[in-house]
Amino acid sequence: MADDPQARIQELEKHNSELREARIRELEQQNMEMRQREEQAAAEQRAAEQAATEQAAAQRVAMERAASEREEAERVTAERAAVEQEKLNKLAMSILIDLVGVLTYLVPVVGEAGDLGWAPISAYLIYQLYGNGVISGLAFAEEILPGLDIIPTATIAWFLENTEFGQGLTGKAPERPSAADKGPDGMKRAQGSIVERED
Repeated sequence: MADDPQARIQELEKHNSELREARIRELEQQNMEMRQREEQAAAEQRAAEQAATEQAAAQRVAMERAASEREEAERVTAERAAVEQEKLNKLAMSILIDLVGVLTYLVPVVGEAGDLGWAPISAYLIYQLYGNGVISGLAFAEEILPGLDIIPTATIAWFLENTEFGQGLTGKAPERPSAADKGPDGMKRAQGSIVERED
């Protein structure tokens, strides 16, 4: 029996329709897979950018912390150097005061008159240096009373203020520094004058 042309056409149309639907499904699947890959790549890029941002922020914080610690260390070092320089200046001035007192003692006749003039000056200078009325009073007495000019009162005052032994004698020994009192380098922060001023 001869093939029916109409049935043959319908069969071909059905076959072509199935092929088109299969192709469409294949293209849709490819598009979906492509979109998934693009979304995954975009997510990976966002994650990489986020990680880079966080790393840059962490580096910036670390650099700022390091700079802050360096500035603090420099400030503490400068304070310590200033305190040490002030101590040396006081020592030099104290030695000079004592030397002037001794020189007035060594000059015959004029020495006693010089002591009368130098005594209040010496007491005033020592009070300005150390703010201690007792020591300045002793300096005045040392210059006024005969035979005591040789005592280096100003230098003794410096040792009482700036050495552990002297601070122990005057009861002004500083407490041991706690962790909060230490600088970034683990060293004690610079301290000020030990001898308190008396009004």
